[in-house]
Amino acid sequence: MINSLNVTNFASTYYSWSTGIYSGKSIYFMVSNYWFPPGERQIVAFIVLSKSFSTPTFPEVMEVNPWQGHFLSIAMKLHVIVVGQADELFADLFKFEDEAWIKVFSFNTPHIVYYL
Repeated sequence: MINSLNVTNFASTYYSWSTGIYSGKSIYFMVSNYWFPPGERQIVAFIVLSKSFSTPTFPEVMEVNPWQGHFLSIAMKLHVIVVGQADELFADLFKFEDEAWIKVFSFNTPHIVYYL
């Protein structure tokens, strides 16, 4: 049973799904499509108890390109660390709470570490 979202739109080969992360009784995925410009990104959440899907929004800072986001589960709460570049490189940690993103930490002047 699928409620509140037509996930069949995301079931084609045009979309790439991240590994899911379980947090707060839901499984969260980042779904992206960059085959056709301008591309799109979505968060897809599968709510385990109701067996339904939803699409929470990204933090506003994720509207800046380019960026990378990675989900974390800290104390059973969904978090996302965002690394991006507008004028300068930035890294922020957000917590998803009450259907909104709250910035909990900002890394000042992060540095890129190169591996050999």
